[in-house]
Amino acid sequence: MDNNAEVIRSHRFATVPEQLLRDTSISFGAKGLYAFIATLPSSAPLTINYLAEQSPAGPHKTRTLYHELQETGWLSVERWRDEKGQWRQRWALLDTPRPEWKDEAKAS
Repeated sequence: MDNNAEVIRSHRFATVPEQLLRDTSISFGAKGLYAFIATLPSSAPLTINYLAEQSPAGPHKTRTLYHELQETGWLSVERWRDEKGQWRQRWALLDTPRPEWKDEAKAS
């Protein structure tokens, strides 16, 4: 699955929202995954499989953390079929949680 990920930064560091870091309802693992995704270049193959390969946690735990970020509104993933019928996706790390997108996360 292809994606259109774009991370724009002028320095080699990532910014993680304090609100996310201080939220006691979100696991340290999900916070770490958010921070890791924030460091990726726009050319990174942003998929759960790619993320799992970057971590000793493995695919099951990575998928759980990915869903945790979606369900708490910190990660939005849009999926659609392009004109050739191939699946595309766009990931957006949010600096303010959007829990109203929780239903969309469960549908994916």
